[in-house]
Amino acid sequence: MNSRHGNRQKHILESSIKINCELALNIVGIGTLFSCSGHLDTLPAFPYITIVPQREVAGLVPRYICIMETQPLSQGALAVKHAIAKAMSELGQHLLSLLNGFYEERQTPLPCRLVIQASGVGSYTLLNQGAIVALLPDQATLGAYQDEFLAFGAYLKSIWE
Repeated sequence: MNSRHGNRQKHILESSIKINCELALNIVGIGTLFSCSGHLDTLPAFPYITIVPQREVAGLVPRYICIMETQPLSQGALAVKHAIAKAMSELGQHLLSLLNGFYEERQTPLPCRLVIQASGVGSYTLLNQGAIVALLPDQATLGAYQDEFLAFGAYLKSIWE
């Protein structure tokens, strides 16, 4: 495969995960920041989607994270911290309920299953379980990981319609 054809395929897959899964998450009320389909020849090797709150509190997260970690908090900052924690808890519970519904009748090998991983105070990462333990993917494994994201996107669209 020539590199131009390979780059085109990567772009199509990136677009497919963005359109099918990331957009479907947005439609069902889950905010996203960015995503990647994973790459065998560069990092990141695994597909993932960064999940963030889809509310007004989401705009507060980047500005207040540094303050909350380095300085004593005022009453106003404590209120913001509480609002962020509440929004993240609600977001995590919503995403977890969607994943529970998706896997209710779906038999999937554990390394391919999608899981939620905390990524600091203001975001989660949705990724395959195999990525957490750094199972190095070959082409077939990467394809299975990507297919799981696409199937989850299709599931989200089916419950939204």
